[in-house]
Amino acid sequence: MFLWRWLKAIVVGLWRFLQGFNKVVITLLPLVVLVYVGFIVFVALQEVSPEPIPDRTALLIKPEGVLVENRSQRDPVDAFLQGSQGEVLLFGLTRAIRSAAEDERITAIVLDLQDLPTLTTAHAQELIASIKLFKAADKPVIAVGDYFAQSHYLLVSQADHVIMNPEGGLELTGFAFYRNYLRKFLDNIYVTMNVFRVGENKSAVEPYLRDDMSPQQREVVASWLGDVWRTYTDEVEYGRGLEPGALNAFINTFPERLEQAQGDAAQLMVDAGLIDELLHETARESRLEELIGAQSAAGGYQIITTDHYLAALPDPEPAADGIVAIVTVEGEMVPGDSSQGFAGAQTVVEQLEAANADDAVKAIVLRINSPGGSVFAAEVMRQKLLEMKEQSRPMIVSMGPLAASGGVLHSRGRG
Repeated sequence: MFLWRWLKAIVVGLWRFLQGFNKVVITLLPLVVLVYVGFIVFVALQEVSPEPIPDRTALLIKPEGVLVENRSQRDPVDAFLQGSQGEVLLFGLTRAIRSAAEDERITAIVLDLQDLPTLTTAHAQELIASIKLFKAADKPVIAVGDYFAQSHYLLVSQADHVIMNPEGGLELTGFAFYRNYLRKFLDNIYVTMNVFRVGENKSAVEPYLRDDMSPQQREVVASWLGDVWRTYTDEVEYGRGLEPGALNAFINTFPERLEQAQGDAAQLMVDAGLIDELLHETARESRLEELIGAQSAAGGYQIITTDHYLAALPDPEPAADGIVAIVTVEGEMVPGDSSQGFAGAQTVVEQLEAANADDAVKAIVLRINSPGGSVFAAEVMRQKLLEMKEQSRPMIVSMGPLAASGGVLHSRGRG
């Protein structure tokens, strides 16, 4: 009898708990959904009704995430559940800088690249062209940061004033190319590779056939690496007002210079003219107040983010004589739809067809930033381009940081 009462009490208690839990879920779930929807509406209203641009303000260029030429099209639910690194549109940054050059309300640009994972030389060149237009309007560009990677410094070097943390650093190592060679390894595990290739400079299969880089490949790599490094040093020396060859001389004599600076690498960068000032965060804020020349009502300097500035700008009016459509092939080529990091053949084809069907489009630019990928996907896109090429509308290929393998196929026979 006692055992029965004990079991009955457990069952009744569990049943009451489940009833109470059910009521809580039924009550809270709609509330959570309501709060979430309210937050989405609030954010949307903020974007629809942006804050007005102050009469005098600096523009903050602080990209947070990966720099892309075309934002990924993702399902909102997937994006929420999976999460992803943020994406920053390159065109948005260049448009903001170029608009700010003609905007009397913008007194300066503050460049902060601490939250930008990497910056390719090609993308840096796009931004440098806009920065030069801004500087031509007699407006200062101030770069700040604790540490400057080599890729970031190419853009930072174009600033009128560069401020770095005294405990920070600047990376300058040059460019290099590394590859693993597997011939001896394959011999040891008794694997034979049968490779068929055409031409002497087909280096993709070298790792399976050699234990070192062939002379032909070494010549090719040295050529393109040298071109990229010359572009880098020329831009840095121009931006910092250094003599030609100064950057190479600095790197080649770095150990001796560091010894003379008693191991203070940050001060060495100042002495070499690569950095202008070494300031901790508090002192840096005070210095920015002096350099920007725009005071906020709450005290300190006035600044506006790129997103807020772009939201406040009027939409550009289409030209009377038509528009140019830009179709981007960004990421690894795959069949089907595009997603983050992948250029889907179906998506690209649909965008090409839409541009081709629009009478207002007078020319189509295919912008390629892709390492290649699926041969099938590349061929699907190529066939569509060949079909459209027969029409009178001009088609132009523009290559970004990377246009390898399938990306090269798209450029054949075009300007």
